[in-house]
Amino acid sequence: TVAVKFGLLLAAVMLAAHGVRLWLGDSGLYALAAVSGTADVDAINLSLARLVGAGVTVDVAARGIMLAVVANTLCKGALAIAVAGRRMAWPVVPTLGASLAGLALGYFVP
Repeated sequence: TVAVKFGLLLAAVMLAAHGVRLWLGDSGLYALAAVSGTADVDAINLSLARLVGAGVTVDVAARGIMLAVVANTLCKGALAIAVAGRRMAWPVVPTLGASLAGLALGYFVP
């Protein structure tokens, strides 16, 4: 079922996040967030939120979540254009651009 698949994905990302953090530190968490964000943002969001209580700073978790969202947004845009063709670019690109602009605004404006 979908719940079992998500549970397995969540467990895999949590294990990966813990291991990558020990091995590569914050940079590893950022890389994992970007890669896992291309498929799903929920698992990395939950994983980073749990790691805040285990030594990861809120800033690092927030940056990782933002990276996952950016990767997910770009991936979905590319998929929409690849599947539906160039005619899909006009409605998709401005919408995704607005989403990314809002994310950037939230990052740079306190």
